[in-house]
Amino acid sequence: MGLNLPVLEYLTVYINQFEGLIPPLISNCTKLRSLQLQSNKFSGKVPSFETMHELSSLSIFDNQLGSGKPGDLSFLCLLTNNTKLMDVEIQMNKFGGVLSKCISNLSTTLTILATNDNQISGEIPKEIGNLVNLDVLSMSFARLSGGIPSNLGNLQNLVELFLDGNNLQGTIPSSFGNLTNLLQLALANNNLQGQIPSYLSNCRSLNYLDMSFNNLSDAIPPQLIGLSSLVIILDLSHNHLTGVLPIEVGNLRGLIELDISNNLLGGKSYRPPYPALQTTSPSVAYIFRFHRFHLLLRTVSTNCCCKLLESISSSFLLVLLCEIGLLLGLGVLLKLFRGADKVFVKMSAIAVGDGNDSSEGRPMAAASRGHPNPSSGLGSLSK
Repeated sequence: MGLNLPVLEYLTVYINQFEGLIPPLISNCTKLRSLQLQSNKFSGKVPSFETMHELSSLSIFDNQLGSGKPGDLSFLCLLTNNTKLMDVEIQMNKFGGVLSKCISNLSTTLTILATNDNQISGEIPKEIGNLVNLDVLSMSFARLSGGIPSNLGNLQNLVELFLDGNNLQGTIPSSFGNLTNLLQLALANNNLQGQIPSYLSNCRSLNYLDMSFNNLSDAIPPQLIGLSSLVIILDLSHNHLTGVLPIEVGNLRGLIELDISNNLLGGKSYRPPYPALQTTSPSVAYIFRFHRFHLLLRTVSTNCCCKLLESISSSFLLVLLCEIGLLLGLGVLLKLFRGADKVFVKMSAIAVGDGNDSSEGRPMAAASRGHPNPSSGLGSLSK
C-alpha cells in the first residue's frame, strides 16, 4: 500500500471491521502526517513508523494489537525521530511488557499520551516528566506498580491526569501542587497511602477529583474540599479518612456528585451558616435548629452518623410539637380569661343596677346577652 501512495498525508480508516496485521509497508508513506486506525480489529505486532518524519498524530487505540508479552511496545522507542509528534494513543489493546525509559526521547511537542486499558506492567518511568508539553496523560486500568514519580509535577501543562485502576503505592507527590492547569485527576483503585495533600488546592481549576478505593488516612484538608471549581465529582470514598467533614464543603455549590462513604468520619460535621437569630423566642430557635439538622442529614447521609442525627432531629421535632401545643393551650386559656373578665364586668354592672328601678336594668340585661339596645334604654330614662 505504501509503495503506491508515496505522497499520502492523511490515512483515516477508523470504526470499521479491518482485521489482521497493520501492513508493514505503510512505513513507506514517509509524508504521512496523521494515521487513524482506531476502532477496528487489527492484531499482532505494530510495525515501525520511524520513517514517517512528518507524523504528528498516531491513533491505533481500540484494536486487538499486542500479545500481552514483553516487546509489544518496542515500536514506541522507534518514534524518537518523529520530532513533530503531538498525539500518541495506543489505549484499549493487548499490549504487555513495561514502559521503557526511551519514552522520554519522544518529541517534546507531544501533548497527548494514552496507554490505558492494556496489560502494561512495571513502574511509571520517571523520564516521562521530560515530556513537558503534555496536556493529557492517561495510564489507567493497567498493571502499573510502584510509586508515582514526583517529577510528574514538571508537567505543568497537564489538564487531565488519569492513573486510576493500577497497583500504585506510596504517597501522592507534593509536586502535584505544581499542576495548576489541572482539570481532572483520577487516582482511584490503587494502594495509595498517607494524607490527602492540601497542596492540591493549588489546582484552582480542578473540577473532577477521584481518590476512592485507596488507603488514604487522616483528615480531609479544608483547603481542598473548599475548592469551588469542583463541579463534577469529588469522590473520597472507601478510604480510612478520619475527623469531621470540613465546613468548607459548603463552597461546593455547583458539585454534582459527592461521595465520602466507607470512611471513619464522625464528630461534629458540617453545619450550614445561618445569621444570628434576632429573637429570644425558644420556638423560633427550635425551628432553625430542626432545619439545620435536616440539612445536615442530607449532606452526610452516606456516613455512619446518620441514625444518630435522625434520632436527634426527631427529639427536636418532639420538643417543637410540644411547644406548639403549649402555645395553643395558652391561647385558649387566654381567651377563656378574657371571656370571664367580660362576664365579671357585666355582672358587676347588673348588681349596681339592682339598687335602682327595674327599668334601668333592662338595657344592661340586654347588653349582657350580647344584643345591646341603646334606643330602648334611652326611652326608659325619658319616662
